[in-house]
Amino acid sequence: MVPLMHLVRRLGRQRLVSASILLGVGLAVALGVAVPLVTGALAALSLRTSITTLTPAVRNIQLFRTPAPFDPSLQAHIRQQLGSLLAADYRMSYLPTVYGQPAAPRPNRQVRLRTQEGLADHIVVTARASQPASTPAPGDCQPHGSTFPVLVSAEQLQASTLAVGDHVCVDGKISVMIAGNFVPKDPTDQYWFNDQRPIIGESPPGPTITTLIVVLMLNDDDFNTIWLRWYGNELVAHFFRGFVQSSAITLDTVDDVANHLDALRAEFKAVSSSPIVMQTGLEDAITTFETRFQLLESVLFALFLLLVSLAMIYVVLVGTLATQQQEGEIALLRSRGGSARQVLLVQICQSLVLAIPSAV
Repeated sequence: MVPLMHLVRRLGRQRLVSASILLGVGLAVALGVAVPLVTGALAALSLRTSITTLTPAVRNIQLFRTPAPFDPSLQAHIRQQLGSLLAADYRMSYLPTVYGQPAAPRPNRQVRLRTQEGLADHIVVTARASQPASTPAPGDCQPHGSTFPVLVSAEQLQASTLAVGDHVCVDGKISVMIAGNFVPKDPTDQYWFNDQRPIIGESPPGPTITTLIVVLMLNDDDFNTIWLRWYGNELVAHFFRGFVQSSAITLDTVDDVANHLDALRAEFKAVSSSPIVMQTGLEDAITTFETRFQLLESVLFALFLLLVSLAMIYVVLVGTLATQQQEGEIALLRSRGGSARQVLLVQICQSLVLAIPSAV
């Protein structure tokens, strides 16, 4: 009876030791799996935060050039390079700010002639002029052609001294008529690029002038006619505005996005005849994220090594304790002629017999 109880206690101790060793190994493996998962989750959260906290004007992409416009082939190339990152885009162009003199005895206003691709699809014309377009402008302002119809936003029209039907002499040589006013169909539409300056007016370049610049919207054909006839190629500014699809920037694609942006910027700088300037905060946001991610990886990797080292030390200590408890049995086996190999084989078999049920 006593030898049987001794055997039971011995097996119980060894089973406890085996379970302890398995617990230590399992802890190390769990840490090895959990740390990369936590790192990935934190990285994804950090990337999403870095992108979504940018204001739309910075998160999106704006390309600027003068005097050459963005021709269809160049636009197609830009869309191809940006790929799924680009959700939508539009073009706009404007001429320098000049003075407009209304036909009626009203004060001159700072005005800007501007066109915007697709504008007609995103506005509602709320009032139209009833006066004929042939009404003479002040000072015989149309020596080279007829009067050009323009639209003004309802908000600007209300804040200015102009009215629908007014004829205005722009820059002393271009006759335009305010053919109507408009309001946006949806002010929150991403078409506006978070920039509704055609609606609310444009801020003047100097700090001493407080009145907004009145934006006179033309169609593309009239804008190009005025640009080429009176201003030449050196004064017009062209923009290509692209809306970034934030969901397209993930941990798997962030490096590819950064490479495409770098390649585009380098390609634009190489255009010597009419350089293109790319304005976006995406590159800085991605660089900031990568710097933070590298720091996060370093900290979590150091923590991982520390925890795994502690788990391995625990396994070694428990294994050493188990070996010390069996020193007497090992000495007895060796004294009866057992070789070191046979003793090791017995220990391995005994550990497996105990470890497999413990793991189960």
